[in-house]
Amino acid sequence: MTVAAAQPKAGVKVVSVVCSAHFFSHFFQLGLPPLFPILKDVYGVGYAELGLLVGALFLVSSVAQVATGFVVDRFGARLALILGTGLLSGSFLLLPFFPTYEAAFVLMLIAGLGNSVFHPADFAIFQAAVRKDFVGRAYSLHSFTGNIGWAAAPPILGGLAALVSWQAAFIVTGLAGLAVTAALVVFREDLVDGTRAAAKADPADLGVSRADIKLLVSPPILACFFFFLLFAITFIAFNTFAVTIFTTAYGLSLVNASSIQTTFMIAFMAGILPGGYLADKVERHDRWTAAAFLVSGAAISTVGIVDLTPVAAAAVLAVGAFAFGGVMPCRDMIVRKATPAGSTGKVFGFVYAALDLGGALAPVAFGWLLAIDRARWIFLAIAIVLVGAGASAILTRALAGRTLARAA
Repeated sequence: MTVAAAQPKAGVKVVSVVCSAHFFSHFFQLGLPPLFPILKDVYGVGYAELGLLVGALFLVSSVAQVATGFVVDRFGARLALILGTGLLSGSFLLLPFFPTYEAAFVLMLIAGLGNSVFHPADFAIFQAAVRKDFVGRAYSLHSFTGNIGWAAAPPILGGLAALVSWQAAFIVTGLAGLAVTAALVVFREDLVDGTRAAAKADPADLGVSRADIKLLVSPPILACFFFFLLFAITFIAFNTFAVTIFTTAYGLSLVNASSIQTTFMIAFMAGILPGGYLADKVERHDRWTAAAFLVSGAAISTVGIVDLTPVAAAAVLAVGAFAFGGVMPCRDMIVRKATPAGSTGKVFGFVYAALDLGGALAPVAFGWLLAIDRARWIFLAIAIVLVGAGASAILTRALAGRTLARAA
């Protein structure tokens, strides 16, 4: 068998094992909230303190993600991914054995450190180990499995806690995460990360140079960061406030409001996988992304302006959500094209940190509109930000093109 013939099979294996790890990254991000009612009594604290546990995980993950990107480019993504998956899974496995709030807080800090590796490591491995004509589909599977992880956490953890115990919920899912960690070890030779020479690097040298910093603050990469920031603000704002808006401003029941949001998420996820084929077939990922964001913005603003029935609102939002999800792989391809060779880890680590920043900003900014009784304005504001996100995607490509032209 030739190398060329073996390559597609190796690509599928790599994508499968990496996406399995990414599933648990998202799964454990929502590992605590489904069991808040139980953990409140276990730890003897209020919901604010429990929210702080989740916040600690995300804060450490966001801050460490940038540093992890440098480590991945310098020493390789393979070991980072194995260690990160192990730390994240092991932290949740240990929760039942140390049932105090203080121990849980420390374990969530460790979990956040483990969670920081996935985007820089995963995309560095995809860059080196997956065929160029399959990268878009690899990105779509990566996004899809992450979203499945979010969707699976509440029913699996809640179900295990109800049927057995909260301890069993964390032990079973923690062991499942460690099983994936073991799979990463077994298939480690397939996880080519493009940094084999880094094995000879001085461990004391993290490889952070002026050139690296200059790259991250260069116009194309900053445009990528801004693009991801705006995307995160729109997506998180909608999912944070949609149910509240539909119940307060539209007078819908909680069941109908929740059903509309669920329809949005299902349509969003349905668009991701075909979006991978789109990303592999088109060249101008920025234009497709901008066009999809316009469709999505038009759908969300229509719901904000026009009084629709619950069924009609769900249908309009489903169209916008499908377009939104369909360009998620294009979103990642835009960053890929703006990234110089050998810098995938640091660039993706830096850019994906914008998602966590957007998650922190969106509730504050849009919550203010709720506070002044302008709930419907949130949908209009989201649409405006989506248009800005589409424009920033086009700007990213233009700036990247100028940078490459000057380099030539």
